[in-house]
Amino acid sequence: MFSFIVGHFPAVAVAVPVVLFIIAGMHSARKRNAEAARIRAEEAAREAREAAAREKRRQAAARKASQEAAAKVAAARRAVEQQQKREAREAAREARETVQKQRRAEKLEAARLLAEYNERSLQAVRELRELETARAAAPAPAPEAAPAAPNTAPAPDPAPEKAPANISYNNPFFGQVVSFTGKLQSMKRADAIAAVQAAGGRAYADFPAGTTILVVGTNPGQKKQDKYDKWIGQVKKITEAQFMEMLKKGACAA
Repeated sequence: MFSFIVGHFPAVAVAVPVVLFIIAGMHSARKRNAEAARIRAEEAAREAREAAAREKRRQAAARKASQEAAAKVAAARRAVEQQQKREAREAAREARETVQKQRRAEKLEAARLLAEYNERSLQAVRELRELETARAAAPAPAPEAAPAAPNTAPAPDPAPEKAPANISYNNPFFGQVVSFTGKLQSMKRADAIAAVQAAGGRAYADFPAGTTILVVGTNPGQKKQDKYDKWIGQVKKITEAQFMEMLKKGACAA
């Protein structure tokens, strides 16, 4: 081997550097390839991280948009509910005012009717007293006189006694026995009793025998309801509105 190298030294001297150069080139190429692969791997990892970051940002933006949309929907729902509540409160307030106005009007009408009935009742009492006073002050009838001559004209009949002008037999409550149960909204029970009495009827707070009309207000008593169920067919049950309507008819009939 040594002799071969010595015998071919010029060729060996030229070949050895060439081989070393080739080996060094191959090693350098491997290093470059490895560095390029590392760079590509780093770029791929960086791109993957950037893609993941973009996906996170996209998801975060989507969540934020969804939350904002949900918040807007909730705000719109709350606004609608508040508007509905305001409208309901306004409607309830208007209904209460309407009911209050109606009750005030009914109370004023009831008071007017009661005043008219009281005035007529007082006038009737005054006329009855005047009639009784006139009867008491009238002279005693004279003894029966002798028969008059045939040509004597007959004496005129005495004038009939004047009945009180304010008594109306067409009044719906005339001759009726009225009982009340529950609370009346238009007037007090005492005023209602006085109005029935002024119309020529009898009115009671309880439920006596012979009752013909039962006026039912709010929160009626159970005992009177039981009596009505027992005497059904003999007692007419009416509401407060019907009672007020009968009072108005009585005022028109007077």
